[in-house]
Amino acid sequence: MRIILCIVILCFTVIGYGQSPANYSRVQVDLTTGDQHDFVTAGLDLEHGIYLPHRMYIGDLADWEIEQVRQLGFEVEILIENVMEHYANQNATRAPLNCQQYDYTYEIPENFKYGSMGGYLTYSEMIDELDIMANLYPELISVRKQAGTDLSHEGRKIEWVRISDNPNEDESEPEILYTALHHAREPMSLMQMMYYMWYVLENYDSDKEIKYLVNNTEMYFIPCINPDGYVYNETIAPDGGGNWRKNKRDNNNDGIFNEKDDGVDLNRNYAFQWGLDDEGSSAAPGSVTYRGDDPFSEPETRAVRDFLAEHNFSLALNYHAYGNFLLYPWGFDGSVNPDSTVFANFGDLLSSKSGYKAGTTEQTLGYLANGVAADWMYAVHDVIAVTPELGDADWGFWPPESEIVNLSNASLYKNLTLAHLAQKFAVGTEVNADFLTARQGKLDIMVKRFGLASGSLALTVESLSPELTILGSFQEVGFEMFEEEIYQYDYVLSSDAKRGEAYTFVIKIDNGFFEGRETVTKVFSTEELAFEATGESIDGWEVPGTSTWGSTDEESVTGGTSLTDSPYGFYNSGEVNEMILLDPIDLRNAIDAELQFNAKWDIEEIIDYAVVEASSDGVNFFTLCGKHATSGSIFQRTDEPIYDGKQSDWVHESISLADFLGGDLYIRFALYSDAFFELDGIYIDDLSIRVYTAEGTTSIDPIDPESFEFRQYPNPANQASQIQYDFSDLSYDEAILVVHDVMGHVIYKRQLTNSSGSAVLRVGDWPAGIYTTSVLLDGAYLGSQRLVVGH
Repeated sequence: MRIILCIVILCFTVIGYGQSPANYSRVQVDLTTGDQHDFVTAGLDLEHGIYLPHRMYIGDLADWEIEQVRQLGFEVEILIENVMEHYANQNATRAPLNCQQYDYTYEIPENFKYGSMGGYLTYSEMIDELDIMANLYPELISVRKQAGTDLSHEGRKIEWVRISDNPNEDESEPEILYTALHHAREPMSLMQMMYYMWYVLENYDSDKEIKYLVNNTEMYFIPCINPDGYVYNETIAPDGGGNWRKNKRDNNNDGIFNEKDDGVDLNRNYAFQWGLDDEGSSAAPGSVTYRGDDPFSEPETRAVRDFLAEHNFSLALNYHAYGNFLLYPWGFDGSVNPDSTVFANFGDLLSSKSGYKAGTTEQTLGYLANGVAADWMYAVHDVIAVTPELGDADWGFWPPESEIVNLSNASLYKNLTLAHLAQKFAVGTEVNADFLTARQGKLDIMVKRFGLASGSLALTVESLSPELTILGSFQEVGFEMFEEEIYQYDYVLSSDAKRGEAYTFVIKIDNGFFEGRETVTKVFSTEELAFEATGESIDGWEVPGTSTWGSTDEESVTGGTSLTDSPYGFYNSGEVNEMILLDPIDLRNAIDAELQFNAKWDIEEIIDYAVVEASSDGVNFFTLCGKHATSGSIFQRTDEPIYDGKQSDWVHESISLADFLGGDLYIRFALYSDAFFELDGIYIDDLSIRVYTAEGTTSIDPIDPESFEFRQYPNPANQASQIQYDFSDLSYDEAILVVHDVMGHVIYKRQLTNSSGSAVLRVGDWPAGIYTTSVLLDGAYLGSQRLVVGH
């Protein structure tokens, strides 16, 4: 028996490790040098990286894929010779500063652990974590069980667990599904899931929201659909960075695993529109998108198939990485699905706290994919299945360990919201500005219903500040799904309310089992409309040189006209097209200021772009961050907020100008294009600059900033606000951080001993209100930002 066992182990070793791992390089392919159809049918991974049809592709390819592309006639440039080393080494780098800071207030679960594989859990470590969860919380999570009856090619089970208030019983509650690791080189999909599971388990007894969701929902988790491929990556790159994507099928049955010939892409192996064409998947066994010989040819996908047949899931999140996308059906062609309204609204909500781009595969990535899990789940089982592509392209498949918690927090909101969507659920927001400009007025509460369960809800608005009285009782909310209704409440500020101070109220929506709460802070101030542009003319703006900004009646929100970079035509190639505010706005006595406008655009994605900028001197401009802006690619302003792609409907931007308080303000709109491809450009309508002041404020005179970073979050803050700064390029002897209250009094001051880093303001004991945070270098103001403290 021992001799036979040794022979089996030796044979398995030969099959598993018959070849050294392939080298993957990051490349740039010039798609103008070959046939586009040949490229899209070559079976490459076009969903990750940068893909511009008929123009270029940047992504990670194996050596034989690079040779394949060159044989098709395309010019290939090597950008990174060895991406496995690149992924391992980037753990030593720090993330770039980004203006899109989302206020994640989640506490890191005490039991959440980093793994030994570059911060990521190995397969065995994942199994251990699932067992620890079941031992610590047997009343909330089941022991791990096998999905279906099929084992992977190397004999591993596809494991699942259930979180519920009765985890060992299949109750009649709504069922939702979370999956990860269809693709073996996407470990962040697993880490965010383990983070979420620990968060739910640890907060069940203390968090009413978690208890409600667990008591009324059955949450199912399949944390590793591709165990063999994941273990293989651990084997070839124990410190992280493995690039193997597929499973471990021995396609040519030669008994030796070879990356060039073997493996099936599990997310092309599902039995809906399987093998529709060679653009959405590949028939070539060596391709990274090889779909297999038949639909459900693979034991891993059969396990998922059999598992769904035993359940009645209404919603699913199938996590992948990377790209910061939220993909939904259809993937197999460019058409919309019958429930496109549901998917679009859910996509917008799920991506609202992360800035992900939501849409079909073609809408977001510009290519097709057939035989994918989300299409099959929706078509066969009526599951609203969405695919988050988690993480920045900058980090690729293996983000540094320092990014794991932040990316997990970004997913936590999606995961919790998915559970809410299975219930009676609506979202309420106050749609007016962040300021109360009169002692009496109205609050406009917009409520939108999202949940799949029908029935009425109760809306109430309650003041949390003694100086603020809100009149009116609860109102019943009972309209149709995705309808928006405005509910008005009168407010009164007492004579004790002071301008410049913040006042807080809470919006509560009760579905009969749980009361959702949204806290809102507004500042009492005087509002001045400092500038307005209705789109009727270009008056008030300078259009320098060959720039072509002007008024047009092609598009508008109000008044029949708007401003655009290229009236009655497409923008020009190879240009910088600017529109600059002629007369500066005085912000010396302001406690805050906002730029507001409506916009829509059609700009070549990834290459061309538009920006909105501000300056205190009319010379040195800094990019402003709107909520509809995206992060610039390496061909644009890298990691800065820009506008590109197509925004067909008008959207409203409201951008804080707090960084420019204490001096003059100039605004500039600019569109940058290259010489390749031109589109319609950007339209701006109903633009205004609003300045807010309080009695007795003291002005602060800033110096002209050179090269520095200075930001703080969360803002508004309740207990603490973190300040990140970097002025290492400046010469100075002493750096001071100082905070003024609305009356100009210094309430906090400390020396900054490093030229870059972070500082934490503990504001829990500060009175609610407006503060100005400033950095002084040798006594001169480098920059100032507004901080709102609300309790």
